[in-house]
Amino acid sequence: MLRSIKVSNTLKIVITGLGSTAILLIIAMALYPNYNQLELTISKLGNIWPSSFFFSLALLIEASTLTYILSKVKRGALILFKEHKQDMLINYILYNIMILCIIGVVIFPSQGATSDIHDAIAITLFILMAITTTWISSIANAELEAWNKNVSYLGYICSISVVILGYLLAFGVLGPLIQKLTVVLFSVWVILMVYALQKYSIFGI
Repeated sequence: MLRSIKVSNTLKIVITGLGSTAILLIIAMALYPNYNQLELTISKLGNIWPSSFFFSLALLIEASTLTYILSKVKRGALILFKEHKQDMLINYILYNIMILCIIGVVIFPSQGATSDIHDAIAITLFILMAITTTWISSIANAELEAWNKNVSYLGYICSISVVILGYLLAFGVLGPLIQKLTVVLFSVWVILMVYALQKYSIFGI
């Protein structure tokens, strides 16, 4: 018999938020003229109407979802990870910067006069994604006895994917495809992290 999956209100909102982000990005890709998954990055969706509308809405929903998670987890995480309290505070700051970067990607399109600003923000975003997924995964893996290590392993894979992404965008092909894979890995990691942390009662209800 399959074990029932506990779904808290927090997890429901996170799944809805990140799921909506994915759906809106798919719609944006469908509306973008001749969108090539192998050649065009996600950011290109923000350059042409009407795909730009769905692209912007998707990222704003993702930023709102991550902000919601932080609002629910901050106090509980500091209590749960008391041996790494300072590390969690730093990660909290990094996540807030990452959220600002997501919004920045929307504000500054990847073409025209703002292209350089966009690239700098996007690079910062993925670097922070790699750092936080590895760091938080390591903290949970080290401090929680009953922790599901597979969630941490997925975080490590996401970080490795960011490194591969940087290399491919700079020197090779398939960078845009790896970028999308990295975003998917990060979103799944976030959902599984929230799911795994439910049993420690740090989200409330």
